[in-house]
Amino acid sequence: MPRPDRRALLTALAAAVLSLPVTAIGSLPAAALSCGILPYTEAAVSRRAQTADTHEFVDVVGSTIRFRTRETTCIVVQFSAEISAAGDGSVVQVRAVRNDGAEDVVNLEGPVQFAAGRVPDGRSYGLLLPAVRPGLHTVRLQVRVRGGAVTLRTFSMNVRRGG
Repeated sequence: MPRPDRRALLTALAAAVLSLPVTAIGSLPAAALSCGILPYTEAAVSRRAQTADTHEFVDVVGSTIRFRTRETTCIVVQFSAEISAAGDGSVVQVRAVRNDGAEDVVNLEGPVQFAAGRVPDGRSYGLLLPAVRPGLHTVRLQVRVRGGAVTLRTFSMNVRRGG
C-alpha cells in the first residue's frame, strides 16, 4: 500500500483549520473599542519588596489609587512588577479591585496568572474598563500564591482615564 504524502496531508489539514470560523476554534472574534483620548494618569510605584504566601487574595501594599471622574469614561489599568519565588514552580495570581470590592473585581475573566522562579523576572498586564460612571473611584491590586512564597520586589501601577 502506498504511503500518503506527509506534506499533502499537513497542507490539507492546515487548509481545513484555516477555513473554520473563529468561533469553532473556541475563541470569540476580536472587537474594537475606541475610548478616545485618556488625558489623566494616576500612578503608584513601590520599590519596597513585599512577600505573599497566602491562598487567599491580599492587597498589594501601596497599590491603591483614588480618582474622580466627571463623565462616563474608559479606564485603563496597567500593572508591572518584578517577581521572584523561594523555589521554582510557584504561581502568583493578580487581580484589580475597584471601589473597595463593593462594585466589581476588574478582571472579569479571572485573575491574571504568572509563574515565578528563583530569578527575579518582570511581569506586566493591562486591562480596560469601558464604561465607568462619574464619581469617586478606587482601584487596588490583590495577589494570591500557589506553590510557595512569592516576592514582589518592585511594582508600578498606572490608571489612565478620561474626564
